Amino acid sequence: MFKDEIARIRKLGVHGVLFQLLNFLNVVASGLMMWKALCLVTNSESPIVVVLSGSMEPAFYRGDILFLTNPPNTPYSIGDITVYKLPGDRNGTPIVHRVIESHIASNGSQLLLTKGDNNQVDDVALYRGPQLLDSNLVVGKVQAFLPYVGYVTIAMNDFPQLKFALLGGVAIFLLLSKEHSYTTDQTLEQQNEEELSSLHNKIKNLRSVTIDILDDSGRQNNQLDQTNNTFSQFANSLLSTSRHHSRSIAANSTLRQYRTIAYIVAGVVTLWLLFKLWHLGGGGSSQAGEY
Repeated sequence: MFKDEIARIRKLGVHGVLFQLLNFLNVVASGLMMWKALCLVTNSESPIVVVLSGSMEPAFYRGDILFLTNPPNTPYSIGDITVYKLPGDRNGTPIVHRVIESHIASNGSQLLLTKGDNNQVDDVALYRGPQLLDSNLVVGKVQAFLPYVGYVTIAMNDFPQLKFALLGGVAIFLLLSKEHSYTTDQTLEQQNEEELSSLHNKIKNLRSVTIDILDDSGRQNNQLDQTNNTFSQFANSLLSTSRHHSRSIAANSTLRQYRTIAYIVAGVVTLWLLFKLWHLGGGGSSQAGEY
């Protein structure tokens, strides 16, 4: 009958079962915290009670859930439906009855007389001695109710085995219903780890690529620096050569000018000598023939 459930629980493993138990305890702790918070807000130790008898019919019936408040320093009025607990009652059974009389004691405390709407007599016999009920024993005043919803509580009180069976069933239900959530959490956690690992690898690769680019940039900068130095040296060498050549040209041009002048002078002198020689030779022959 429970083979599938047992198999599912075994499938969870020890860690999974512990995780589900922690979730169950978390749910219980959250419920207790909400109950205590409700007690503080309503100023009542039992802000929600269940009608266990028919003494208040037709106002309330057995199984109705009542919602109570107990404002501090606020006296109860005749006609208020109150819930009180007697100090001698070991079970602490709440009694839901209406206030029919209100008195102020010599010490300033309020004393009440209550009675069930469906009862023939008042509650003096329930007080077990005192003729009036001290208002400090009142848990709260009824503000609202839900009909018949409290029969589950009555059934659990009448049959304690049902209470344990219901609690066990709720625990198993929560344990099994959380399996999918636990598996989903594991899957999501695994996916997150895989994504983080992938992102880490991408960052690592990007870092290596960035380092390579930085190294290449450094090498290129070094090459550019070397090229600039080479061009600078070449430009300096070219400038030096041009200057030397200019100086050489300047020096050679002066020498050439001198040589040219010398050549011109030598040529003129040579032509003049040739002319003289030719003129002298021709003139002598003519004179000799005439004489």
